Amino acid sequence: MQPQITTKQAAAAATSAGAMLSIPWKRWDASEWGVALFAHYFLATQRDEPLVRLSVTPEELAKVAQAAPSEASAVSGAFLAAIACTPDEFRAHLRTSRLTGGAWPRSDPPPFLPYLIFTCYAAATLDEIVAEEGDFRRRIRDLLRHPQGTSYDLEDLPKLWHALRGWLTRLRAAGVAVRRLDLPDPGYMKRIGHSVRLAFPQRGDRERLVIVLAGLSDDTLPTMAEAFALVARGIRQFSSDFQELFRRAQEILAHGAGSPDLRLVWSALHDAAISKQLVRSVVILKPRFHLLAYDDDRGRLDPVVVTNRRIETGKTGITCKDLPDHADDYSHFLANGQGGTRTIADLLFNQALADRLSEVSKTPLARAVTEGVLLFRATDSSTWTLCLTRESEGRCRAMVHRRQAASLRKMITATSVQMVEAVVTGWEEVTGFDFADLADPVIAAPELANVRALQRVEAGAQIQLVGGIRTSSGFLGTAALLPDVRCRDATSVSVYRYTSNSVNAPAPVEQLVPVPGRPGSFCWPCPRQTMGGSLLFVATNESGEIATRSIAFESAVIGEEFKAPSDTARWMAEGGLKDIVTADKIDAFLIAAEAQSWNDGFASDPLASDGSISPHLRAVDDDRGFDEMVEALACIGLRRQGLAEEEFVALGQAVGVLAPGEPIWSAIRAWVEAGYVDVLSNPRWRGRTYFARRPRLVAVPSNAGSVRLVLHGLASRSTRYRVRQLFARTGVPPASMASLSPCVPVPLAWRTDADAAWIEELSREAELPISWAAHPNSMIRSLDEVFAVDASPPGVHSLLRTWDWTELGFRNIARATTVAHQRDGRSGALRDSDASVVVDFHARVDGPDEYHVGTSDGRTIAVTRSRTWALLRAFSAARRSPFSPHGARCFVRVGGDGPVVPLPAARALQLWSGLLSGPAQVAGKGRVYIYAAQNAGARRRILDALSGRREHAGSNRTLAWLVAAVSAHSGSGVPIPREIRLRLEEMVDVPDALALARSSIPASLLPHLRRAVSPASKPQIS
Repeated sequence: MQPQITTKQAAAAATSAGAMLSIPWKRWDASEWGVALFAHYFLATQRDEPLVRLSVTPEELAKVAQAAPSEASAVSGAFLAAIACTPDEFRAHLRTSRLTGGAWPRSDPPPFLPYLIFTCYAAATLDEIVAEEGDFRRRIRDLLRHPQGTSYDLEDLPKLWHALRGWLTRLRAAGVAVRRLDLPDPGYMKRIGHSVRLAFPQRGDRERLVIVLAGLSDDTLPTMAEAFALVARGIRQFSSDFQELFRRAQEILAHGAGSPDLRLVWSALHDAAISKQLVRSVVILKPRFHLLAYDDDRGRLDPVVVTNRRIETGKTGITCKDLPDHADDYSHFLANGQGGTRTIADLLFNQALADRLSEVSKTPLARAVTEGVLLFRATDSSTWTLCLTRESEGRCRAMVHRRQAASLRKMITATSVQMVEAVVTGWEEVTGFDFADLADPVIAAPELANVRALQRVEAGAQIQLVGGIRTSSGFLGTAALLPDVRCRDATSVSVYRYTSNSVNAPAPVEQLVPVPGRPGSFCWPCPRQTMGGSLLFVATNESGEIATRSIAFESAVIGEEFKAPSDTARWMAEGGLKDIVTADKIDAFLIAAEAQSWNDGFASDPLASDGSISPHLRAVDDDRGFDEMVEALACIGLRRQGLAEEEFVALGQAVGVLAPGEPIWSAIRAWVEAGYVDVLSNPRWRGRTYFARRPRLVAVPSNAGSVRLVLHGLASRSTRYRVRQLFARTGVPPASMASLSPCVPVPLAWRTDADAAWIEELSREAELPISWAAHPNSMIRSLDEVFAVDASPPGVHSLLRTWDWTELGFRNIARATTVAHQRDGRSGALRDSDASVVVDFHARVDGPDEYHVGTSDGRTIAVTRSRTWALLRAFSAARRSPFSPHGARCFVRVGGDGPVVPLPAARALQLWSGLLSGPAQVAGKGRVYIYAAQNAGARRRILDALSGRREHAGSNRTLAWLVAAVSAHSGSGVPIPREIRLRLEEMVDVPDALALARSSIPASLLPHLRRAVSPASKPQIS
């Protein structure tokens, strides 16, 4: 008698299938692969569809692992590695020794399941290792890399297939929605017949598919229409079984529907198209061209033509250069004689590049440009790559010819779409949508039906996820960032989690809400809940269930190994001792050895010395928005290299950290200064990229001998918990820190009197590196010493924006008035006639942008790639102070734009003062960007350095002392005499003078003020 499976046991099988999917597929062993294979092939589908064929291709294995199609080869390699074993172990896996009465007695998937599936893979795969091997057992030997001469009797193989069929039957009887397995007649192949004939398509049909699909004119993957048309023309050369199934799938495709048969055939066609044999036969003979794009400083796509190898360009005016960071196998890019890439893009988009390089003609890239619609997807390295065929889901941007723009807009169902003028004349750029937001062109925009990039590449209804934060195995389960769902033809989508109490009729944990006016679109109900574990999405309509998909959601991020640029020396960052430094120098404000205590070390309480400010004490754990932002940034940092500024903004707005009406750039700058993220620029491409900073402990000494230990960087929820538990266990008390801005969370900090050796040991136990904070004064030089960039050759730059001294912001220059940069700086475009100092922002088509500081009569003062240092130098030359004192030790920049403290000094200031900087609302000043120093003396020194002024006869020190004294005075004061006030107002570059000019002061301080502003002691402006 065969063993029975109880309802509770069946529930365990379903639950284990869901829970396992939260483990990244790269770490799966054979048993975990068995659970995933069970969930994919047998569990997540309608009960009444018998399983009569198995498609075990790399593409299908990628679906098993919930991986991207581009990872199919890596997934199949991981599957083979997981089941790899010795010949004796492999023979044991395919024996009946674990069966009871010829049946698998337990509820969990049998351990021989992955090996049965492997036999189907071996029967038909076109894997390079066995491409020329026709013998089934030798194919097994070669795939498992067993020694030559290894043999396998496989006597029990059919018995195991029958045991699997019986186990599935008993699961169905216990109430689990699994498919019935119908085993084919093995024919003359008594032992291997089930494996060979279950595998679809059979090996001979797969080889014929490769030959047929080699008729494609290029190496790109085919659309469904192209592949079906090619196979239909040569259908008679295939087996009768394949012909029958293909014709059924073809009929279903013609009616725009979906079915298991269509999905099975399309999977086979797709696998043949991406086989290495096909790729080799097409691409080795000629170079391939592709299109990458980088975000420029205005968030638009800046396209770059790349190629897979160095090509000879002759006297075409085109050069072929090494690509700094390889994208797939594209290792070179095309540029003009000066290294510029925009010129090449202009030639390509105007269909003139082939006139200079004949190899470009008749390539997929040339065809895509001719058709006028280019779709780009985001890559793991914060760039965009052209998609020559349509993808199923993921962030998308488009460049579309002006004649096609209106039609493409009709195809996009998203409401957040924006269309702007592209960097290439005659083209538009479309942002704010997902591949899943693209409707069928045949229905929505028939005039685009022949555009290859828009044609269907999916069979039947599919559940697609839009938005969200992707992890290595699924999505982050943060409530505010859950992805929305798209499923064509669906009227409802339910979300299930299997439990031991609800196997026969599992209740959905969520019923998604249809989006009004957008058929097939669904969102989560409000209020949302954080999701964890594996969830099953089931889409239905009036005909019943039409699609399912299992997705793993992670409720927390584990790890601190955030991805950084592969070559930090190629990336630039804002410096303090130089205007621009390479990314490996960005941590100059941290030193390895114990720091020397300064006389103005941090106070034990950062709030005690200044009652004029209202900081907040909310740490990441105290605010849901802060916590969700940090988890999302950590998740992205673990998975890929950097995120673009538009992603950072969208993420902050989604979790409520960047509220509508807030100065977005200032808020992002505050997160950078607080050390949660770094902002870097590639010197060859325009635009900014944000990278999560790996957490570390930073030690800051005090005058009293104690040390503040700050958890600095982006510390995820699990990291914060681990470090808090360690400090509580070792008895180290918390230390106070605060934030001057409501949009920046306070880092965790502790105070200890221990020596450096004990602190070093504590950091090792915390599994975090330890550094000491350099003093802010050591992080900045005088303005005349920092500039490292020379003026560029004439004709390389174009003037885009110029600084407006009235509005205190950069003003755009219309394209019609844009002029090429001349070395003497006499562009004459949109100047403020009253200003003697001019700041121009120049964009390059062949490299990094630059800021030119000069005078209205054409004299150059400084050239830099740093916006911060350009404005600081301009304010100094214009005898204007960028900051003004506030209270006893704070200083502010009024308005939403303007100079900021250079990044290394800003980070050091926060660590020593215990107060984080950022945008805030200050009484009497309105919206400001506010900083704090340790005390008034430290503030004076940093303001002196940032304004470029020199002290003379001690007047600056006296004025700083007077400001502090006035702030501390609680009684009434007397008006400042008019002649003293006028002298103070003349000292436009001295913030303390301007602050006092608008104040009333105690009468006892008037003599000190009079001496400070006497002509003999006035500062001399250089």
